[in-house]
Amino acid sequence: KRGESYTLDRFRFKVVRADARRIHLLQLTLLPKESLKERAEPPSA
Repeated sequence: KRGESYTLDRFRFKVVRADARRIHLLQLTLLPKESLKERAEPPSA
């Protein structure tokens, strides 16, 4: 569906244009390394 996004490691995929059967256009965003590091580290207690 249009507007849905999925994040895989440092890549964020967002559906820009789609119809009921297929995706026509994706937006790919490369996330900074810092955001990957923050997600990988467990919170301090």
